Amino acid sequence: MTKQTFDDLINQINTVSKDVQRERGTLFEKLTLAYLKNEPTYKSLYQNVWLLSEVPESYGIPKKDTGVDLVAEQKNGDLVAIQAKFYTNKVAKAEINSFVAELGKSYYQRGLIVSTMDDWNSNARETIDQNEKGIEIIGLSDLRNSQIDWSQFNFERPENVVVKKPKKLRDYQQTAKENALAHFKENDRGQLIMAPGTGKTFTSLKISEALSKDKDGPFKVLYLVPSIQLLT
Repeated sequence: MTKQTFDDLINQINTVSKDVQRERGTLFEKLTLAYLKNEPTYKSLYQNVWLLSEVPESYGIPKKDTGVDLVAEQKNGDLVAIQAKFYTNKVAKAEINSFVAELGKSYYQRGLIVSTMDDWNSNARETIDQNEKGIEIIGLSDLRNSQIDWSQFNFERPENVVVKKPKKLRDYQQTAKENALAHFKENDRGQLIMAPGTGKTFTSLKISEALSKDKDGPFKVLYLVPSIQLLT
């Protein structure tokens, strides 16, 4: 029997809520909530994630739907306005205008858009790139490649989420790690050169973790990536 994929969940939303965009949006918001609470990258970043209707009154955020669907609280206390967009067409600027306007409110420090599309209208992309608070995008490819086991996800029990077991280094990655650690015993600079798709990010993470164990005091790593998903 074929395992359920993320795309199958998208098809379920379309089937259950055919021709009713609002119902589709509600289901996708529940899926987004489950993702942000359990995907390792965001689980380590946020201490709370709520649907807009469930944000505690003490935060002073209106419950009226003005483009924001969820709110996350980072561990430093910053609040993130989140829009969950369930679309099958290229996302246009008009579809994010209300969200961008709401993001300008003083209680939000940054924004996040979770979308079922990777394709964005150039005007929409420009609006996001130029926003002074900073707006991150989680797209379809990010959701597909999540550490969440989508084959176990059920819309009737969205709180029951299974996360895949942590990855282990493959033999050639383990060899690269050992060689790198030996190199840094005698050098303070180096390059890890590996072919595309062979796990450079994961291997370098394990190298950094190993190096940190040999240091007294704080150990800082500057990691530059085009998408936060590469840190998952």
